[in-house]
Amino acid sequence: PAMSFAAVCAAMVGLLVLLRITDYIRRYVAKWDDGEVDEFEQLWDQETEEAENDIVSLTVSFLVTQAIRFLIGGVLPNPEGEEPRDLADTHRNFDVVLLFLCGVGFVVVLLAVCMRGEPKTELARRVYDTTVGACSMAFAWCTYFAFRWFVSHAMADWNDYMLVSVALTMSVSFSSFAGIYVLDKLADAEWTQARTDAAIRQIIGGVGILVGFSWEQTFDSAMVCICAIVRFPMLTRILLAAFGLGVIVPAWRWWILPMVFQEGWRFGFLFPDHKVWTTVLSDPKFGHVIQQLHHQKQLSSERPDSPSARDLTHLSRISSRKLAILGEFRMASPVAGPGFFQRMFSGAGLVSPSTSGAG
Repeated sequence: PAMSFAAVCAAMVGLLVLLRITDYIRRYVAKWDDGEVDEFEQLWDQETEEAENDIVSLTVSFLVTQAIRFLIGGVLPNPEGEEPRDLADTHRNFDVVLLFLCGVGFVVVLLAVCMRGEPKTELARRVYDTTVGACSMAFAWCTYFAFRWFVSHAMADWNDYMLVSVALTMSVSFSSFAGIYVLDKLADAEWTQARTDAAIRQIIGGVGILVGFSWEQTFDSAMVCICAIVRFPMLTRILLAAFGLGVIVPAWRWWILPMVFQEGWRFGFLFPDHKVWTTVLSDPKFGHVIQQLHHQKQLSSERPDSPSARDLTHLSRISSRKLAILGEFRMASPVAGPGFFQRMFSGAGLVSPSTSGAG
């Protein structure tokens, strides 16, 4: 079993060589036309590197987890991480605890890396991002398969494989939601440092990956069960995939993507365009939010690195941009009127009185 870790080393070497080749190709293409790298080409390179880091993290974490499972349980999973069904329920509780402790070990490594802070150089930053991502995913994989061993052993007398998968996913989901709630409260506490908050949020990301993995495995099991009883299994897979895309992509495009781009997840709302501002500004909830932010800033004035102070600083930067964009709207709305935005945000201490843009 120990020799299975050689596959991890081989994968890392192969991926590093491939990443160097793709990085060289991007630099060549970026400088092909005018010999310079403009802003859009830099964004292209950054987004591509982020995707490459995720690929490396996913590959390394999955292979490491499979090698650990082989070392602990004595059963080598197939390329999809599945074990023979007649051996899936043979793992002891000691194996479950040991695999879960391996996941905790990855969390410890993640905390140690995050507490050191982000490096400055590009190569070191990529190594940092990849290590953090790999530790988060390895924690998710180890925890998921530990849950799987436990549930399979506890429900060994059940012959319904699909029911066992659903029970596994529900137990993982509810446990993860409870853990995320506790970790989020801990990260929002004023007595935690900025690096500690960053490390906690990375752990929350790993728990979120755990939930995603569990549901992915359940849907895969459901796909296998459905395709086993239909006449055209390949067509069934295509139709189910198209149905999933039809449900997920519009929701992602209309709701999740704007929340990410405008960073409304920080405050629970989006900055709408000027046609919606009249309704928003006339809502008492808007003024209540501003008052709460003003109160939080007063409490956080002595802690510039606290989560509330950082969010308020970020909202100040967003507010300045939005005020400039909404300059044409300041005279058009009877609710806003001249100087409304400036008084609203500067009164809450979110922007300085000299902010350029809308009045």
